Amino acid sequence: MKLWLLWVLASTVAFGVGGRLGVALSPSKDLIVIGYLAVTASLVLAGALQWLMLRRLIADAGWWVLASLMAVTIVGVLVFGLGLISRDVGWVLGVAVGWIVLGALQWLVLREQVAGAGWWVLANALGLIVAIPVVGFVTWATGATPDSAMGGLLRWLAFGAAYGVVTGTALWWLLRERLELAMP
Repeated sequence: MKLWLLWVLASTVAFGVGGRLGVALSPSKDLIVIGYLAVTASLVLAGALQWLMLRRLIADAGWWVLASLMAVTIVGVLVFGLGLISRDVGWVLGVAVGWIVLGALQWLVLREQVAGAGWWVLANALGLIVAIPVVGFVTWATGATPDSAMGGLLRWLAFGAAYGVVTGTALWWLLRERLELAMP
C-alpha cells in the first residue's frame, strides 16, 4: 500500500509541477507548444520520481527515466510532424500514440523481471484515458478557468492523481509478491 500511495503522490506532484513548469517556460503562446512543453516536463519529472520508488524493487530501473525521455521525443515528432497536416489531429494522435509508446518502453524495463508485465502497457494507456475526463470534471466542479494559473494547476494535479491511481494500482498488482517479500 505504501508503494501505491507514494506512486500516486509522485504522479500528482510530477504533473502538477511539471505541467505548470512547462507552461511557465514556454517561449510561445501557441497552445500546442505550451501543451507539449507541459507534457514533456511532467513526464520527465514523473519518470524521475517513479524511478526513486522502482530502484529498490527492480534492476536497471534507471532505464525508466530514459523511457520517459524517449517517449516525449516521439510525442514531439508526432505532434509537430502530424501537426503539419492538422494541428488537432497531430496533438491527439501524438499524445495518444506517444503514451502507448511510453507504456511499451516502460514495459521493456519490466518484462524480464515482472510476471505479467505486458499489462503495464494497457494500464498506462488506461491511465491517460481515465485522467482526461477527470480533468474535465475538475474544471467543471471548481469553475476555475483553464487558462488561469489556479485552473491550470488544478487540472494538472487532477491529471497526475488520476493517472497515478490507475498506474499505481497496476504497479502494485504487478509487484505484489515482491512487495510482500520486502515487508519485514
